[in-house]
Amino acid sequence: MVEKKINKAGAITIPAGIRREYGIAKGDRVEVDVDNKGKIVIDRYKARCIICESQENVKVLRGKGLCASCLHKYNALESKDK
Repeated sequence: MVEKKINKAGAITIPAGIRREYGIAKGDRVEVDVDNKGKIVIDRYKARCIICESQENVKVLRGKGLCASCLHKYNALESKDK
């Protein structure tokens, strides 16, 4: 365990050894959450579908995530409108 001090902006730095061990590079996005025991959890960011919130088979377009299932449903609706 590594003790860190929170800076004036409310941020902490993840130690380089931990970043290397878990493959977190400069500029990578992470998610910060609190688990059901009140512990703060930092995890790699994984895009979510803006419609169903799934994290499976999500493609990001213009900063928005869309899963394959919702994209397929959207394309089916578009085909009916033509």
